[in-house]
Amino acid sequence: MKKVYLIFNMVLANTAFGQVLHNGITLPAQWPPRYEEPTERKEMPVPYLQHKPAVIPINTGRQLFVDDFLLSENHLQKVYHTPNFYAQNPVLKADKPWENTKEGYPYAAPFSDGVWYDEADQKFKMWYLAGASQANEAKHGLATCYAESVDGKHWTKPSLDIVPGTNYVDINNRDAATVWLDRNEKDPAKRWKFFNVEYKVMNNNEYKKR
Repeated sequence: MKKVYLIFNMVLANTAFGQVLHNGITLPAQWPPRYEEPTERKEMPVPYLQHKPAVIPINTGRQLFVDDFLLSENHLQKVYHTPNFYAQNPVLKADKPWENTKEGYPYAAPFSDGVWYDEADQKFKMWYLAGASQANEAKHGLATCYAESVDGKHWTKPSLDIVPGTNYVDINNRDAATVWLDRNEKDPAKRWKFFNVEYKVMNNNEYKKR
């Protein structure tokens, strides 16, 4: 009977006060919060800054000093800087004929793919969504291409052997794809992980397949 009573109370407490996160933040009972449409321009309220935990664990990972959440007292002055727009944007363009779909629409941009800095090769590496006019037979086909850079601004598209003369790395008709650099992998041949969501044609209709 005591066990049932304690569990019941825990459920009530969690419902009334919201979830307590690993860093001590107590979320509001309604999460995500719902706010009325503002009638004037002002900052959105931040509940965890208004009601800080008494003790904040900091041994759960890297801490970002982007606000006063971790600071109990300081005499610093915040200075905000405006980034400079890079005049050569966009740094990646659909400038190769195979980056068009068979309908002629150009595609060349990271969708959910991945841009990583590879310390082993000292290069930035990018996998991106591109048209698949030379990769598959889908009318509006999309595939995955690869580009690399030494500075993150100027990108080259190396000629690879999946489709000779192009930079395709996967030619399946895709929706989303993700490339992950596994820095904990012991086998150098398995450092890069690839996840793909493909379209499969069944009964003349396209379906997503993970």
